Amino acid sequence: MRNSIATKGLMFAALVMMLAGCGKGRSVGELIKALKSPDAKERVEAAKALGELGSNAEKAAPALTEALNDPKAKVRRAAARSLGKIGSAGKQAIPSLTEALKDGDARVRYSAAVSLGVFGPESKEAVPGLTQALKDKDAKVRSVAARSLGKIGPDAKEAIGALKGALTDRDPQVRNAAATALKRM
Repeated sequence: MRNSIATKGLMFAALVMMLAGCGKGRSVGELIKALKSPDAKERVEAAKALGELGSNAEKAAPALTEALNDPKAKVRRAAARSLGKIGSAGKQAIPSLTEALKDGDARVRYSAAVSLGVFGPESKEAVPGLTQALKDKDAKVRSVAARSLGKIGPDAKEAIGALKGALTDRDPQVRNAAATALKRM
């Protein structure tokens, strides 16, 4: 029993240390500068660290929005995901996140759709893009697009026809997400 408690304590301490190292102790300003690094790995880590800081990184919203145009998909994906994590300031990126639904990388499209869902009804301008994403070749993108439309709720009524169509999708997760979204309309 005692050994089990000690092990849990060590695991907790390791987790705290890991989280404390997020962004390697760098300030929001330093992380914003790192988004411009010539090293793609550093840009990815900076974008992720900003997302982990949550609303403490709100001033990074313009830089993360700009990072949605990075040449590296990993950076675009991290920026898209982090915009949904930094709080209300991320809402300024709704038009850019909507544009990211057309990205050539499915993981970027997925991350953009996730973040749009985080903003709920405030993402209503993204409804046409999310509706189009219901036809994406990637099932995960289709599924999260349906979930995000559901989170927008009644303001996404124009997507009802497309969501009804998604009820017959070949992927069961897409069908379930569409059914749930329709209940929220």
